[in-house]
Amino acid sequence: MGAHHHEHAGEHDLAAATWERAADRALDAGANVEATHHLERALAAIARVSGSRERDDLELRVLLKLGRSLLATRGRSAPEVERTYARAHALCRALAPSPSVFGGLSEVWVHSTALCDGCALAMVSEMLDVATACGDRHLEALAEGGRAQLYHFMARHKDALCAAARAIDSIDSARRASGSTGAPVVDALSLVHVSTARSAWLSGFPDRARREARRALEVSRALGEPYNEGLTDSLIAWVHLWCGEDDRALELAEANLARAQRFGYGIFEAAALGIRSEVRLRGGRPHAALEDTRAELEIRRALGTVLGSGLTHLQLAQALARVGSLDAAVDAAREAVRLSSIPDDCALLAEAYRVLGLLLLRHDGAAEEGGRALAQALAIAREQGALSLELRAAMAIARAPRAELAPLQSVYARFSEGFDTADLMEAKGILASAGERPAPFAH
Repeated sequence: MGAHHHEHAGEHDLAAATWERAADRALDAGANVEATHHLERALAAIARVSGSRERDDLELRVLLKLGRSLLATRGRSAPEVERTYARAHALCRALAPSPSVFGGLSEVWVHSTALCDGCALAMVSEMLDVATACGDRHLEALAEGGRAQLYHFMARHKDALCAAARAIDSIDSARRASGSTGAPVVDALSLVHVSTARSAWLSGFPDRARREARRALEVSRALGEPYNEGLTDSLIAWVHLWCGEDDRALELAEANLARAQRFGYGIFEAAALGIRSEVRLRGGRPHAALEDTRAELEIRRALGTVLGSGLTHLQLAQALARVGSLDAAVDAAREAVRLSSIPDDCALLAEAYRVLGLLLLRHDGAAEEGGRALAQALAIAREQGALSLELRAAMAIARAPRAELAPLQSVYARFSEGFDTADLMEAKGILASAGERPAPFAH
């Protein structure tokens, strides 16, 4: 009632603040539809407030809350969500640099990254500009950490590792400036280690990937923030899967399922289902794996999230093939290739082509196309500098009807670590069974 009173009295700033407080109570209770109504009323009141920095700060804050409430009920692809974040982005660009502007840009950046809309990389540069103008090394670390994540998803692994190093340098600089002597506990650091771990594995450094994965989890647990823990666990679980450490990956997935149930994080539930699906498929439970993957796809579609959809379709293809639905599996693999060709999420494109190639080799009359897909997987992995994916493609080629060992011999010789991981042990076995002695690391 207070908000209506202020509106009738022409006290639009007080009305907006009252509507915002009502929305906060609704958000805390999980009543997103009610919160959306209150926030829209707050924005209507703000539109009648005379221009000032305080007025613009209030509008930005309300817009970001509206974005969150709309995401919970309508998903990222809804037009009203896009309009809300577009307005928030425009405000951030118009306002003088400040930590609150950085926070606004960060939320818009997360939205852009999840949509793979091609805008996120430019946006992270805006974040860095604001951080630099604020003279805040912690904000600089957040921006560089975001850049490292994007470069990883874009298969620019050397750039990802360089950006991660700059983020850690900014964190260390901030610690020295504050006189802190303890271990750094900031939200950026765990995700920097995540990006380093994933790009290190893809680049052919499994041991480094495992070290960074452990560090990411240590920092995330020390921070103790549920969303950060969920995101860290979602991304690090795949490092464990890639290294053949299924039990550890499943442990992280189960933790995320519990976290999603407690806090309502749908994207983490989807990620956990994807990880569990992979473990179940490897464990000889393809029907259970298929059920998990389909549930993950439903969640992703409801959320409107594009990032990671290529991997989900890749898993769908493999599960369908294992239950005997080869035609549907090939269709899913083609969709995985299409989604993994999006520039903002192409780190696993070589893997998508590898799986497509293997499925086509099993399909009547498609052997030639299957061979071309495997060759494409090898070429893409080499172009991206993804040594681990090159190894997988080369193993597939070595086992194809028209087997070639040369690509596997070449890529195996370029590894210098991680020889106890699943893929490298498998590669060694293939070479040994062919009477080839695996070559030592080529310095």
